[in-house]
Amino acid sequence: MRMDDNELPTEILWTNPGGQRGRGRPKSRWIDGVEEGASKLGCRNWLAAAQDRGQGPPRVLEPMMMIMMMIMIMMIMMIMIMTIMMLMIMMLMLMIIMLMLMIMMLMLIIMMIMLVIMIMLMIMIIMLMIMMLMLMIMLMKTCSLQY
Repeated sequence: MRMDDNELPTEILWTNPGGQRGRGRPKSRWIDGVEEGASKLGCRNWLAAAQDRGQGPPRVLEPMMMIMMMIMIMMIMMIMIMTIMMLMIMMLMLMIIMLMLMIMMLMLIIMMIMLVIMIMLMIMIIMLMIMMLMLMIMLMKTCSLQY
């Protein structure tokens, strides 16, 4: 449903008021701003695109759709980069945990070696004590035999 050409908004859009133009730079009209915005969006023939309603949305929206798609692609890429970074951080944390486990295992091995050395030293001390006791017994026997 379209507006007739004799309706008030259409007349306001296309009328050219009479009278003399003031001095200096001419004042910009509303339609000049619309044309400038359409040219910034990349639409040269915006009026024909707006009037052609049989072929879907007007071509004025195509640059906006491209911008929206670019923003969506950038957001997806940022999400992918953040996911990769999170995976890298998780792998680093796993490596740190594995390193800590290896250090703990090394410490456990060192403690076991120290325990074995301590047991060996205890056995040596006990053996020395037994030997000293045997020597004392032998000395006591020899001393008692002399008297």
